[in-house]
Amino acid sequence: GLAARAALPGPGRAVADAGQDKAAIRMLTDGTSCRAIRARAIREESDIRAFFGDEPRLAVLKPADGTASNSIHLVDGPDAACGYLAEVLASSKNRRAVLEDYLPGDEHSIELVVRDGHRLHCVITRKVTSGPPHHIELQHVVSSEQQACARTGADAFVDRLIKALGVADCVLHVEAKLTTAGWALIEIAFRPAGGMICELVWRACGINLYEEQIRAALGLPAGSMAGAGRHAGVRFVTGTGRLADIGTLRPVIEPFPAIEHAAVLFEHGFVIDEVTANWWRAGYVLGTSERLSTLLDDLAGAAAAMADALHLTPCRPAAEHGHAVLNGMPCLRGHR
Repeated sequence: GLAARAALPGPGRAVADAGQDKAAIRMLTDGTSCRAIRARAIREESDIRAFFGDEPRLAVLKPADGTASNSIHLVDGPDAACGYLAEVLASSKNRRAVLEDYLPGDEHSIELVVRDGHRLHCVITRKVTSGPPHHIELQHVVSSEQQACARTGADAFVDRLIKALGVADCVLHVEAKLTTAGWALIEIAFRPAGGMICELVWRACGINLYEEQIRAALGLPAGSMAGAGRHAGVRFVTGTGRLADIGTLRPVIEPFPAIEHAAVLFEHGFVIDEVTANWWRAGYVLGTSERLSTLLDDLAGAAAAMADALHLTPCRPAAEHGHAVLNGMPCLRGHR
């Protein structure tokens, strides 16, 4: 694209070929070991019925160019998927959707610095979500202990992905699941991660992914990971209700020494009716600790205290309510 015409480093052909199109990414990785999920681009109901054939099963329907987990639905067959199709297409700028097999497994993201087509830095972020149907992201943690557990096969997985997509010079945010059969690609973004993940990587590993993106674009040498040696995490205060006026957050987070920063993201009086996308987070708590157990306890405690102070009914992590829910929630609406 522009980088090639200006004789500057760039992500490579994948951005020009696919950009934010999730269906195009699936096609580029088709036939490689990166693709463990059967998927199909969807424009109309006949595409849905062709995907399922005579085999109803769990699948995920989502906009081909969507962000922030917006308009994602877990469905159990063609009739359910067709019922959501109009909403999902309306959420897509290009009026396209993707339907793919639902894959059980632990959710992670993998933050990568890629130079000259080779993995230079690789950091694994462990996620906690609300589970089906919308998989709202509730917590991100960057931890040396958790990375050691999840690391098996991760380097080889991303190396195959970089090769399949022809990635050259950029920072990548890879959404993946660690299944019993290994790593499987969910989505990929040719940019630093959102959801405060870059802040966690900086605090835990000592590398600034935003700076690395700039360095790559300008052809400057990549930085090195300083290895801060701490565990870093963010817990999002996500739930329903009318936000109360709590003034300062200091009394809320003071009992939790691992918490270093907290914020409320909407003004008091704002109402959140239902949660179906990541951008309806009411606030967050962020912290670090030398002990992973301390960090996790304080993230959970501080987030619960903030939700209580805001008069919110919080979304529960998937582990607390299982994965049996199939009916989508009503569209989220925020108002005063």
